This record gives sequence, C-alpha cells and structure tokens, in this order.
Amino acid sequence: MPEFLEFGKHTTYVVSSFSLTMMVLVINVVTARLRLAARIKRTRQRLALEENS
Repeated sequence: MPEFLEFGKHTTYVVSSFSLTMMVLVINVVTARLRLAARIKRTRQRLALEENS
C-alpha cells in the first residue's frame, strides 16, 4: 500500500469520514437533479396550460 494511504490506528476514522463525505456529496447531487427535473416538469405543464387557455 502506498505510504500516503497508511494512517496507522486512524485508518478507520479516515476511511469512514471519507466514505460519509462522498455519500453526502452524491446524495446532494442526486436530490438537486431530481428537484430540478420536477421543477422543469411543473414549468412545462404550466406553460402548456397557459397555451391552451
């Protein structure tokens, strides 16, 4: 294992912190994309209703 990956007795803390951070970042991106998609869908529906009126 490369030297920069050797954390001694702190390995558990470092790996769990990194994993949690990556999980939060992924969840943040996924939820932002889902919210954007929902907002675009609502806007398109509203524009379609206005055009038909």
